[in-house]
Amino acid sequence: MYTGSGARKTYGNVAAIQIGFLIEHGALTWDDHASANNGTDKGAFTIHSDKLVGAADEMMKAFAGIKARGDKPAAEELIKKYVDGTIVPHKLIAERFLRFPKPSFVYAVSM
Repeated sequence: MYTGSGARKTYGNVAAIQIGFLIEHGALTWDDHASANNGTDKGAFTIHSDKLVGAADEMMKAFAGIKARGDKPAAEELIKKYVDGTIVPHKLIAERFLRFPKPSFVYAVSM
């Protein structure tokens, strides 16, 4: 969620806010006892399609309103709640994600 220097990682923060919002609105739930798709891990998300459209609509209204108003305190509250809070199981997600490192390339252009 943050770089080594403490700066926020935009896409990770956005993903955490979206996941947290969907959890709070019942469109996504975490079950510690469910079998993960890999067949060995325990814990998995369940998407509740009957609540997804309504939650996505509420998310769009809330987030677009914050952006349209330039409401920095409301945006900071989302970060505090979903990025820095305990609603999203960050450690578990990171642990599973890091099992499959992806190559990254750094390009430089010298002129």
